[in-house]
Amino acid sequence: MKIKELLKKHLFKILFVIIIILIITIYYSFNLNKYFDINHLTKEKLSEVKIFLTDYYFFGPMIIILLFIIFNMAMLPTFFFIFLSGYLYGFLYGSLFSWIGMILGLTTSFLTTRYLFKKDFNSKFGNLKAVKTIEKYI
Repeated sequence: MKIKELLKKHLFKILFVIIIILIITIYYSFNLNKYFDINHLTKEKLSEVKIFLTDYYFFGPMIIILLFIIFNMAMLPTFFFIFLSGYLYGFLYGSLFSWIGMILGLTTSFLTTRYLFKKDFNSKFGNLKAVKTIEKYI
């Protein structure tokens, strides 16, 4: 009976961790990091990506912003998407899409971990003076 209660209590945390592990496993198992490496990027690959994303007009920037959010949640590097959005949409729109993607990705990551793991964090570190001070200002 105790295992069922613990599982019910921590179900969202377990699902969150499983999804993150799954994303990271897929990323490295299929060697997807080679597609997000600036050193191994060729003009042909860039032109294929540009054609693919710019054909979707409105959904192209949404795809990049969604990738920012997913990569931030999985703690994977997002540096590549900044250059990609600048290359695809120019300086002004590329900067805007990168900024929106980074803000949404970091906010999603912060809020997810804050509300999923707040009780666990406070039970372990909540009595520290630094944590109390930070909590007061947040």
